[in-house]
Amino acid sequence: AGLQIELFTRSALLSARLNSFFLDYIIADFGSNRAGPHGQIFLEPLYANSTFEPLWESTDAEYAFSGDFVFQRDFIAKTVRPGLAYAFVAPELDDAFHNLLRWFIPNIALEENRFLLHGAGVICEGSGFVFFGQSGAGKSTSVQLITEADSRASAIGDDAVIVECRGDALFLHSAPIGAGYSREAPPRRTVPIAGLFSIQQDTANFIETLPASEAAATLLASVMQPQTTNEALLAKLSLAERFVRATPQIARLHFTRDADFWLMILNSRKKNVQRQSRQKEIEV
Repeated sequence: AGLQIELFTRSALLSARLNSFFLDYIIADFGSNRAGPHGQIFLEPLYANSTFEPLWESTDAEYAFSGDFVFQRDFIAKTVRPGLAYAFVAPELDDAFHNLLRWFIPNIALEENRFLLHGAGVICEGSGFVFFGQSGAGKSTSVQLITEADSRASAIGDDAVIVECRGDALFLHSAPIGAGYSREAPPRRTVPIAGLFSIQQDTANFIETLPASEAAATLLASVMQPQTTNEALLAKLSLAERFVRATPQIARLHFTRDADFWLMILNSRKKNVQRQSRQKEIEV
């Protein structure tokens, strides 16, 4: 998503695992003219026979915070300053890398007008469609139905994506976070967003227009940010307002467990494109 995160480790094992998981995202040489990194993480392996062994007995996926420290079932990290952290991860646990990034990415993304969103992404003919909601809303189901029904469509994540507000337009970025039963990160892609939907499984397929306040609240409810400050909260509210004013607007998708809703989305988008084209002709 245009965010540069530098990872440092003295562990050959960690280095090999990171290269395996995030191969499509790794740039070994940014060049001499690059700007400084948005974030840096110093990584060390934490093995099960260490003094932190009880951490790996936990089944709680939530994050716990104590001062500058964050504890999670898969890692322990300390914030040195914004954008700089030291972390211990279990190299044998795939989720350790992904959960570390779920904690680390949101704050640096927010500074660059981006949200790490609890959502799924689909790309079809160069346009992105985002489906977001809480666990169980149907993100993975909707993406699976679409990709099985439409050979032109491909998934770029069924758990986490990065969305960006740039001017009055929205963009979808794949996130370096594995999802589903495949823990490898999805291919690195960036496309303009053609549809941004809060999803709700229902008995009929239809798209519901949301008032601005509800659209913003719905989006914020799916933003991943396990640790926040008052300053960050204000920044989130401001960015959510920009998303609501941008194109396309946020809507709620009511869908059934079949792929008919995808055809409805494509037809709706086609009508919107035709309407915008006519409007431009009138203005000219």
